[in-house]
Amino acid sequence: MPPKKLAAFLLLILCTYSINAQETTLRGNVKDASGKSISAEVVITPVNTDSIIKTGVFEFGEILVQKIPLRSFIVKISSFNHADTSILVTVTAPETDLGTITLSQVRKLESVTVKAKAPLFKKTTEGTRVNVESTMLSASVNAAEVLAKSPGLTVSKTGVSVFGKGDALIYLNGKPITYELMMSIPVNRIKSVDIITNPSAKYESKGMAVINILTKKGNGPEGFMGELTQSSTFARHYINDASFNFNFKKKKFSLTGDYSSEQGTDWLKGNLGKKFSYSFGDYITKTVHEENTYNAMNSYRLGVNYEVSPKSDISVQYDGIYNEYDLGVDMNNNLTDPTDTITHIGVFNNGFTGNYNHSLNANYNLTLDSLGSTLFIGVQYSRFHNLLYDQIRERITRPGSPDSDNMRVNDGDNLFKLFTAQADLVKIYKNGSKIEAGMRMSEITNEGSVVFKSKTANASEYTVYPALSNSSLYTEKVPAAYIQYYGSLNEKLSYAAGLRTEVSRVTAFSRALGKMVVDTTYPNLFPNARINYNISGNWSASLSYSGRINRPVYQTLDPFVWYLDNYTSIQGNPKLIPELINSFEGVFSFKKYSLKLGYSHIKNTMQSVSSPGPGGNNSAIYTTANLQKREMYNATLEVPFELKIWSSYNTVSLSLDKIFDNRPDFVNMGVTPQFYLYSYNQIKVPKVFDLDLSGQYFSAKKNGLFDLKHLYSFSWGISKMFFDKKLSVRVMMDDFLRTRRLIGENTLGHITSSFDSRTNSHLLRITLKYKIGGLKTVTYKNKTLNDDEFNRIRQ
Repeated sequence: MPPKKLAAFLLLILCTYSINAQETTLRGNVKDASGKSISAEVVITPVNTDSIIKTGVFEFGEILVQKIPLRSFIVKISSFNHADTSILVTVTAPETDLGTITLSQVRKLESVTVKAKAPLFKKTTEGTRVNVESTMLSASVNAAEVLAKSPGLTVSKTGVSVFGKGDALIYLNGKPITYELMMSIPVNRIKSVDIITNPSAKYESKGMAVINILTKKGNGPEGFMGELTQSSTFARHYINDASFNFNFKKKKFSLTGDYSSEQGTDWLKGNLGKKFSYSFGDYITKTVHEENTYNAMNSYRLGVNYEVSPKSDISVQYDGIYNEYDLGVDMNNNLTDPTDTITHIGVFNNGFTGNYNHSLNANYNLTLDSLGSTLFIGVQYSRFHNLLYDQIRERITRPGSPDSDNMRVNDGDNLFKLFTAQADLVKIYKNGSKIEAGMRMSEITNEGSVVFKSKTANASEYTVYPALSNSSLYTEKVPAAYIQYYGSLNEKLSYAAGLRTEVSRVTAFSRALGKMVVDTTYPNLFPNARINYNISGNWSASLSYSGRINRPVYQTLDPFVWYLDNYTSIQGNPKLIPELINSFEGVFSFKKYSLKLGYSHIKNTMQSVSSPGPGGNNSAIYTTANLQKREMYNATLEVPFELKIWSSYNTVSLSLDKIFDNRPDFVNMGVTPQFYLYSYNQIKVPKVFDLDLSGQYFSAKKNGLFDLKHLYSFSWGISKMFFDKKLSVRVMMDDFLRTRRLIGENTLGHITSSFDSRTNSHLLRITLKYKIGGLKTVTYKNKTLNDDEFNRIRQ
């Protein structure tokens, strides 16, 4: 069904239900045994069901609940240190007055232990929530690994994408963070992950979806609590991970901190190929690429929060990352020309990469009223230094020619500075409606340089090649503002609508060329809307739309040439323009099950492409280019269930992705849909252990540019608690069948590129976690501001 007809059909379904049900208003006053009015929570549910119709907290005991659509319902009234009271109400008039409800005080308890089984995955109004802390996902060594094992998510070295949608923004507790800062979050701090497939205006406009990582909070007034984690990973090489996080609170003062360290050698191996087709014959390159790169990463975070008053607080936080890689890259290339003559190129890179990130932010939070309206003001400054030192030895052997043995040095230096100021206002009304509004100003500078030098292996001095060297200054200023409204017509029909506006001012000056290579200003408006309809106690439906933008990352704009070998290089494209995205999504739900249908139209879609290089008929330059458009259709069925000791969550998805461009060089290989299957199962054997089993499968796909083969893998884990649940031990085996293998190819003009690669996915990991202290509540609050721009920095 075409997307416009689908949207009209869903809207028709929602509008065919009456919204004029009879309603009543409920009043009352809650007091303690002495006659003093006390604050209370009120929950209204239908008779004989657990679904919630209305809920709210009322200061000073004055209950006022409007627009209750039922003629008979249960009112449950709760207040701290008092016994709960439930009242059956039968409505006989447009207004019902409960009079005075007196709650009896109960004995104050020193501690309460609540045992509950959290669902593995939970459907939310915006997407899916993944429970991390009670699954084998908590044995991951970093947040990227947690996301890679979550339903529908794919993680690369540069970002996260959602199946059927595309690239996603990364948030921490509702605030944007960088990919690098995400990697520094200790997994033992992560409680859950929200996968938001059609974000509202309060989220930054970049990206097709949002991944919101939620961290654990404490549950008591004062004290100290910390957690030590040690993970040992046995794969191609041994990797050691250790982390410590703590929370401390004393009266109005709160302190939080993290430290994590990862030491070990990562592994990757791939068989790559290139075929250059000409009328006079083919040039074929076959490459065996292997990496054994030692990584030493240290990350640290320290934050302090002070409660100025019961309604306001201020906080300051510092984040740092110190990440260094000792490269061990070995490539063996065999080049065959149309005469079947074979040239061998051996390339070894023992260079160095360093990433150094420092970020400081300050926040002010103010609660404006008893309903929870808030004001937030914050500023943030970040400095990111990226060093790329390639030390390449290249040996070329040609029949009938003397061997060539050369040393290549490719040095890159990028310094990013980001400053952001932001203000957000949330206004909540007694009828349950809410307005969110905010303003934001961000300014980014990127000062980068590349120097390429070469010499023969026996020479003493390097020669600098100006054509492959450059220096540039990139700046971007983006003022933005948004407004989002949430409301309801009755208990069945609710809605939300919002608008975000941004103006981007972008310049890039090339010192080597002595001129501006980018100089542009463009404004954008991004609307969004959502309708939710509760058809009955078990059935519901929603329809949403959002407009988004996806700007190029800084390195893809920079016209530097990055040398890989004598026949292959990478170059930025300063002519890139942002992608403009329009997304529609409909969701039908029955109890815990749901069916999601989506459509996205992407104008100026950005894709990695190849073009002929300067090194001859068998040389190529890889860059990023704008193609005319991309259309994506997707459908997802979520099927969770609980059966005594067995919990299971399963998804079945179908995606159709098609790229359009009428230029002759872009060969259309045809389009085929892709199926995705995901299953996570947990079996709790009482007093013995918890067993987790998971698997995912991606079928083969074609989108008109890329042809990808199927990909699948399976994992298992066993966990057990000791010493009154202070120590947890988890053993996990990832990709235990050794099936994770990325295979595919793409054809562009006369160049066909292929790949067949494996990573360090087959591994055994033992994770120990030990809790110390007894902090039960953490009031520390902090918001990062400029990390959405920082996400566009890539290593």
